[in-house]
Amino acid sequence: MINAGKTFKNKLMKELESDSWPTLKEDCCKFAYARMKSMFWKGVKGGTPPGGLVAEDFLYIVISKVFDGILNPKPDVPCVSFLKQSIKSELSNLSKSKENKITNSEDVLTDDLAKNESLFNWLYIDSEYEEKYSDMTEEFIESLLPELLEFVRSDEVITKIVKMFIYAGVVFPENFHYYAYDGQALIEELEEKGYLGCEGNVLPKFWALKRSSGLKLSTQFADYRDAIFTIINQSLNITKPRDIARWLRLDVKVVYNKKKKLERKIRKFKRIYIGGNIND
Repeated sequence: MINAGKTFKNKLMKELESDSWPTLKEDCCKFAYARMKSMFWKGVKGGTPPGGLVAEDFLYIVISKVFDGILNPKPDVPCVSFLKQSIKSELSNLSKSKENKITNSEDVLTDDLAKNESLFNWLYIDSEYEEKYSDMTEEFIESLLPELLEFVRSDEVITKIVKMFIYAGVVFPENFHYYAYDGQALIEELEEKGYLGCEGNVLPKFWALKRSSGLKLSTQFADYRDAIFTIINQSLNITKPRDIARWLRLDVKVVYNKKKKLERKIRKFKRIYIGGNIND
């Protein structure tokens, strides 16, 4: 454990930059997850908290409050004890909030979807013609791809969702809503520095960084280095519908409807593959 600095904030900063942080972070997230699953969210035990928050979110809410001066414990308080106690308090407060008294749970809508972790599983695809697809020539399938790509590109939300499954990490301006007045300017700077590609995809130069202190940013964004580093790291694990909704700052029902739209398009293409009615 890191020795206490002059303030708890300094102590926590040293902890975040230490080699022991990944272990401490995992411990705190497991604690938060266990507490979440034992509580009622929107009338469902172990459901999804308001806003689609996950265990890691509660950890970083506490960390942000320390850096913002909202939480200011004594320097000699052990980090792990403080973080867990504060996570417990955050969970308790949210469970008692008016927002959590809504009885209709998002899980009713997305429970089955949330079990899937790939674009192909995320979509509903019948297996009726599975063997026939394997016999299709690559040339024939590729001849149909331009129309499918145009469909994807015509819908901004679907485009972003597809990118999230194609790339090993991708970020958008809205992901930095709380940490940058101009999210697009931050994206452009990250591209210029070589951390992101032109599609918002996270590049190897970023993944090579061991800690947030290695992230080179202009004065405009330097104060939010830790949060920006964490957000980009988190982009690797956004796969479930309710996670996608939270990531894109959308209502989960919007993501569900986009899924259905994409699903219908895939079904139409499957009918074309087997020589069915193109207008079906």
